[in-house]
Amino acid sequence: MPFGSRIGPSLTIAAIVILAFAIYAAPRAVADALPMGRAALPGGQHVASAQRAPSLAARAGVGYAHTERVPGSPAVHDRALGELAVSYSPLPSLMIAATGLARFDAHRAEGKLQDEGAAFSSAVSARYRHELTRDLAWGLYLTVLFPPANGVTRGLKATSPALLAIASYTLPSDLTLSMNAGARLDRSRHAVANPDQLSANDRIAAELSASDAVLLGAMASVPLAGFVLTGEWSWDLAVGKGAPLVLASPMRLEAGVQHRLVGGLFAGALLGASPSTRPRADELARIEPRVWAMLTVGFSFDPAPPRVVAVVVAPVAKETAKAPPAQVAAPEPAPAPVVTLPPGQIRGRVRSLRGKALLAQVEVMPLGQTVTTDATGAFIMDVPPGSYSVVVRAEGHETQERPAEVEQDGVTILVIDLRRSKP
Repeated sequence: MPFGSRIGPSLTIAAIVILAFAIYAAPRAVADALPMGRAALPGGQHVASAQRAPSLAARAGVGYAHTERVPGSPAVHDRALGELAVSYSPLPSLMIAATGLARFDAHRAEGKLQDEGAAFSSAVSARYRHELTRDLAWGLYLTVLFPPANGVTRGLKATSPALLAIASYTLPSDLTLSMNAGARLDRSRHAVANPDQLSANDRIAAELSASDAVLLGAMASVPLAGFVLTGEWSWDLAVGKGAPLVLASPMRLEAGVQHRLVGGLFAGALLGASPSTRPRADELARIEPRVWAMLTVGFSFDPAPPRVVAVVVAPVAKETAKAPPAQVAAPEPAPAPVVTLPPGQIRGRVRSLRGKALLAQVEVMPLGQTVTTDATGAFIMDVPPGSYSVVVRAEGHETQERPAEVEQDGVTILVIDLRRSKP
């Protein structure tokens, strides 16, 4: 069994378990207005973003790709694509993810099937981010790819790490720009014996390369009427001895859209094309499909802030009279602590449309009760049962008013996304 296929099933099982949890948690989940890309992390299909990730996310996708005849091959190439990824963010600054990638290739010449085959690869990723300002963040993104390989030994040799420096800046219009720059140590040529003897069809299907690569990318994303629109450019510039010509290195142009469905569930679509020329028939280099399309579904989940219960301890009465000298009175026992539960509660989080925690003033009307959110954008307020209007104000953002119904001994949870105010 190929090495990539040994690792892939375990990642896939874990992804399926978390996806099942998504179905259960969907009514309580939160989908931020930010693009969720490959590896179920913020960004696009090939460009990473330094935006904050939700605590838990999953993403699945299916697609189709087409490659025209390339040097050395008389066939055209059709590919079915499948992706499944899960991510977990234990800290606002740290994200980890696992991804499974499947592809099925069919090669046809003059309308007849020449050959076909399937391959499965997997990857693990870790991303660190740091906010310099409210609108600017940078980070590092490490990915280790396990390509399909003939055996464990070859699989270990073929393991290919990549490291990216990433930066994201959000404009007042809520347009976010992300830039990537890094490198990949490409060891995929070790996945099979005698890779130079592969046919052109097999080279396309195997996605092997004899060259390392400098990775460059740029992406723009913007929320619009409940959708998130994305556009990205990426280039894997092959370097080193024997690397193909610059313009033959894989370059991609992609456009996508994502829409929140219900709770934390979202769906999206992606179209892509590669303007690259093709390497020579005797070069072992990656060949991107000429055009491709994908449909994706997923979810993101953030737990609500913990509930705080007020505990009031009644004071102990002081002794006011002394017993006669001949008698010693036993001390009066202190009353047991009294636990007072709030009659009702409103709690939630306040964020920008890009998922960033906001420092905001939250006021409950008509009570006039006001509280300030903490560093994570969370707030908790104890209120009597009833109907209220919750007014949220944050500097540089439009004020938002939300209704809240609080039942006896009940908790009402609000997740409030504020839009930037126009200059």
